[in-house]
This record gives sequence, structure tokens and C-alpha cells, in this order.
Amino acid sequence: MYLRLQLILFIGIIFSTTEIIEGIIDPTSGIIKLSHIFNTLSLKNLPRSLDIIHNCIANSNLNPTIEIKKEKINPFLTKLRGDIVSSKINPNTISTSIFEFLKLDEKYITEEFNECCIDFHLNLFTVEESKLNNTTESLTKMVDLRFTEAFKIMYGCLKEYKSLDNAVKKRYGIRRQSKNNQKSKIERVHKLKQHTIDVMSPNKNYTSQYIVNSLEEHIHGKHNHTNLFAKPCTAAYYSYLVFNDYAMR
Repeated sequence: MYLRLQLILFIGIIFSTTEIIEGIIDPTSGIIKLSHIFNTLSLKNLPRSLDIIHNCIANSNLNPTIEIKKEKINPFLTKLRGDIVSSKINPNTISTSIFEFLKLDEKYITEEFNECCIDFHLNLFTVEESKLNNTTESLTKMVDLRFTEAFKIMYGCLKEYKSLDNAVKKRYGIRRQSKNNQKSKIERVHKLKQHTIDVMSPNKNYTSQYIVNSLEEHIHGKHNHTNLFAKPCTAAYYSYLVFNDYAMR
């Protein structure tokens, strides 16, 4: 009887996780909620991102003959935020866009300024530090309820921003493949779910930033430094798990 029950539970996990992955194949999966999450995060983080650019301009010798005032550049940077969220601009071209707006020669673009622009981008999607007043049992239930949609949002986010690299696609994407490959990928999704519950455990008391970094590393690997939407899409995944229902609408 016990073995039969264990078999039923295992089959239930396999079928439910298969449904998760198959749902991801729809390119519009979770996009509406993703847009809401990214707008919520980026608008809240915009003042800090503006400061990053202002401080960088103040500390860099972009062009000593030109005085760059906040009231001139802030509206442009605010529009830039919207363009990033709506995928109208590649984060790698932020520095060029700023120089074009300021009518500065691109020869003044330094590696330091490029890094500031990447910081501007990544800071827009920083998750808010929040304490979850969950027990281990209630946390597990919350993740059980929201994991499917959170996973769709994360995977759909990577596709939407053309950041779904081959490594992640190979680990989690399922098309018409052998049963063994499909089963191994289902197991990886289940491991992500278990890792999520573990790293968010109230017994660990990790910060939200640590949790997002840990989840990003689990999804993308330790040495992923070039995918500029790896962290934002992971932040969207985490945000959906912890945001209340009203904030998601």
C-alpha cells in the first residue's frame, strides 16, 4: 500500500511538472504579469538608477566643456526606463543612447561609464527587501500554488527579451524529445522548485537579494556574466512568488 501511494505521488509530480513546461512554450505565457512586475520594480527603483548615472557623470570626464544638468537628462532617462521594459532598447546600447541624447562624441564613452549604464539597468529590477512571515509549511504551500506561473513568467521573460541562452533552453525547454530527456528536464524543474523552497526558508533568514542571486545561479550557472536579463527575469520569478495577489493585477 505504501509503495503504491509513493508511485501515485511521483506520477502526480511528473504530470504537474510536465504541464508547467508545456505551458511555457506559449510565447505570450505570463507576459501581461511580467510587464506589471517590471513596471512596478523599475518605477520604484528609478530614483536610485538616476543617481547612479548622475554620480557616474560627475565622477567621469565625459566632456569637460559641457555641463550636464539633472533636469535635462532625467526625462530622457525616465523614458529610457520605459524603453528597456518594453524591450525597445538593448541594455548594451544605453551608454550610446545617452551620448546621442547629450550630443557628445562617443569617443568619450569609457568602460567605467558603460559599467554605470549596466548598473542603471540592473538596479531598475532590484527586488525590495521584505520579510516573509511564513512558517516552513505555509511557505511550501505558497510556492506550490505560485510556482507554475512564476516559472512561466521567468522563462517567458527570457524569451521576450531574447535572453534565453542555449544552456537554459537545454536544461528546461522541452520540445519533441526522447522520454529520457523529457524526464530529466522535468526533474530539473522540480529541483528548482525545491531549491526555491529551501533558499526562501524562514529558518535561513536570507535577504531578498541573496535569494535572487542564489536562484539566478541555480538557473543560469555560476559564471553567467553576460546575460543582462538573467537577474531581472529571476527577480520577476521571485517577485511573483512573494507579491500579494492585489499587486499582481
